[in-house]
Amino acid sequence: MIYIDVPYYFAKKVDGDTFKYNSDFKLSTWLTFMQNRLEISRDLLSKQGSIFIHSNDESQPYLKVLCDNIFGPENFLNTIAINLKNVAGASGGGEDKRFRKNIEYIHIYAKDMELLPTFNNIYSYSELYETVEKYKEENVSWKYTSVLYDKGEKIYIGSAETGSGDEIKIYERKNPVFKSISQLAKEEKCTEKEIYYKYIDRIHQTAMPQSTIRNRVMEKVKSIGSQEELFSIEYVPRSGRNKGKLYEQFYKGKNFRLLAWLKDVVIKKDGRLLRKNLMGTYWDYVSETKNLSKEGQVTLNNGKKPERLLEHIIKTSTNPNDIVLDYFLGSGTTVAVAHKMNRQYIGIEQIDYGENSSINRLKHIISGEQSGISKDVEWQGGGSFVYAELMEKNKGFIDAIRKCETQHDIDQLFNFML
Repeated sequence: MIYIDVPYYFAKKVDGDTFKYNSDFKLSTWLTFMQNRLEISRDLLSKQGSIFIHSNDESQPYLKVLCDNIFGPENFLNTIAINLKNVAGASGGGEDKRFRKNIEYIHIYAKDMELLPTFNNIYSYSELYETVEKYKEENVSWKYTSVLYDKGEKIYIGSAETGSGDEIKIYERKNPVFKSISQLAKEEKCTEKEIYYKYIDRIHQTAMPQSTIRNRVMEKVKSIGSQEELFSIEYVPRSGRNKGKLYEQFYKGKNFRLLAWLKDVVIKKDGRLLRKNLMGTYWDYVSETKNLSKEGQVTLNNGKKPERLLEHIIKTSTNPNDIVLDYFLGSGTTVAVAHKMNRQYIGIEQIDYGENSSINRLKHIISGEQSGISKDVEWQGGGSFVYAELMEKNKGFIDAIRKCETQHDIDQLFNFML
């Protein structure tokens, strides 16, 4: 995977711009500059590879046309909108005659769409009961309101088969007990939030999935003639998140509605239940920018991106040990996150940032620094990296000549260079 946060094109020169990259391009110059690098990017990508190109609102329409020409419109995946700052202030937040800018963009292309593996899902998180209350306030249907309080007596009644011929054991559940969240809160004299936390493993909604497993089980139960309200099955899936593990499912009623568990869309972290929200094409990192200057113990006044953004990009598009390339490396966010996430990486940068260089950042990471995503990925330090610096033009040759004591030494030097 390649991620690049490119030098932005500005149709109008930005006064007071202190960013070391030249942002005062003519459009034709900028397009040539980007075309040369994107064509090399296409060649460097593996057949299963993808590229994420980060830009501003003025750059992105030109980049889209340029990338369609280089990678092919059939290999375009998405454009992600990135929120990196709040628009605040009673005055309306205008900049001159324009709205204040708080959104940037990432164009995503595959090297070959047909060979590109399915991206890994990525999630944002919100406290579970805060989500429940928000749904209520906005009058949005929240379906996880039932609790399987008692699963009932488990009685084996027969077996069906998966499409691969594996056994699916089927059980009747006699005298199960279902209760609502509100009912349990009244009975146990506590808040609904406490019920969610106490019964998280048994809270569910019902669904009607188009599943061959469900159809096979339903046919088998009807052939047996059982009239119970609740059934459970046990089998070992050959694929999916439960691959290779004994898996239990529950079906309710004559239509065999699947019990979909709230626990499957929730994680527990630091004693809190967090709802997993599948991320689409709008990514919000406003909260991540509050301590951005401290990440990696390096500072970049303009252009520094939060580690969480790169974590999401690397997580969705790669697996451990895959190779990540960033040739506009800046302060080193991409390689820092790749290092913490057990990816191989290549970073290239033409500007010397001194104490704020990616080299120093990686040294901090190897020492176990705890900013950015470190706690979430349980980063403890370690690892290594190799770097090389491009020698100043002619400097190495001149220094080598000066060290030559005889003509023979000079001849050997030239032979070595040739």
